[in-house]
Amino acid sequence: RKVNIPSYLVRPQDVIELRPKPKGAEGLRQNIKLSAERARPAWLEASLEKFTAKVERLPEREDISLPIQEQLIVELYSK
Repeated sequence: RKVNIPSYLVRPQDVIELRPKPKGAEGLRQNIKLSAERARPAWLEASLEKFTAKVERLPEREDISLPIQEQLIVELYSK
């Protein structure tokens, strides 16, 4: 299904693919080259040559290495 909503919720086994038009953008190619050097999340399988990514599973709390306090997020959105 085609979507144009940046906050679209994906499910496991969903494949994300860029439209053909932005594939030729030079800035996008540079970002993809830089991302090839970074570690990819364990729950995401990406094919940089095909401009696609597949959600293998939903991320778990252990997959997030940033120091996040979930309680603060809950408090913010409960106001």
